Amino acid sequence: MSEQEQVIRDYIHQRNHAGSYQASSSLQNVLNNENIQIHGNCPQAFYDQNALTNNDIEDFKNKVKIWMRLDDEIKEFTKQIRMLNVEIKQRKKYINTLTPYILSYMNDNGFEELNSKDGGRLQYRTSLIKPPLTQKDLREKLYDQFPNNSEDLDKIFKQREKIAKVSLRRLT
Repeated sequence: MSEQEQVIRDYIHQRNHAGSYQASSSLQNVLNNENIQIHGNCPQAFYDQNALTNNDIEDFKNKVKIWMRLDDEIKEFTKQIRMLNVEIKQRKKYINTLTPYILSYMNDNGFEELNSKDGGRLQYRTSLIKPPLTQKDLREKLYDQFPNNSEDLDKIFKQREKIAKVSLRRLT
């Protein structure tokens, strides 16, 4: 076992005993190396002694276990983040209902800045911004500028490059 594998195993062991992670029964089944089955176009290659040694297979299975455990932790963190995002959304909604009243009051009374005893400052400020440039705006402006080249412009917008993305997804 390499030093890196030992460090990873120690980390997972600490996380398990700290009570911050509770493995599901499906994950416990995976922890048993005999329960990991390899599927693919050529599964015999994984069992062919000339292709891979038992150490390679064990190393692969250990990495799969680590990946699955980390994936479970990510799912748990994602649940917590969703709950926090709901709380944030509610507070922002309440702020958005208060903002027009505060802005109106500050404008009507000529306040440019407020100091609060709670340690915050509010500043009434007006700034000019440009709206974002959308594909629709870009098309309209290009067609207006180059009316004789509408076929070329259509070709540019329709022939966008597609890129293949490879990923690993867990099936439950």
